[in-house]
Amino acid sequence: MTTNALLIYLGVALVFAAVIIFLLGTRGSRKQRTLSPSSFVEAPAYDPAALIVRRANFLCSAMLLTVALVAVAIGIARGGPAVGESDGNTGGAVILISLATFFCLAMCLVARHLMLVHLRHKLDTPVGGSRE
Repeated sequence: MTTNALLIYLGVALVFAAVIIFLLGTRGSRKQRTLSPSSFVEAPAYDPAALIVRRANFLCSAMLLTVALVAVAIGIARGGPAVGESDGNTGGAVILISLATFFCLAMCLVARHLMLVHLRHKLDTPVGGSRE
């Protein structure tokens, strides 16, 4: 496989990972709705912790999509998957693509965890209160 083909396949794999994380973020938004005490109309429940998780999932999927688009753009700008000399090592290419996808996904999940810690700390800190 050529380097251009590797970059394009890496971009495709990262798009699939971003779509899965994006779907997890939208799935969290479909919470149970509570009845408003003044009427029998359903009102959405406000849950700041769920909003924080949803926001972190959306940011994580946006980061993966950005990396995927950059990888595909570089692969296409260099001439596409058909340009270049093939080395014939398809098994090694599959392992390389899966390891690169795993590395990007791991870094994205670390960034998601740091976002969650930061946003939950901001949620727990009272407005105008001192940080100890």
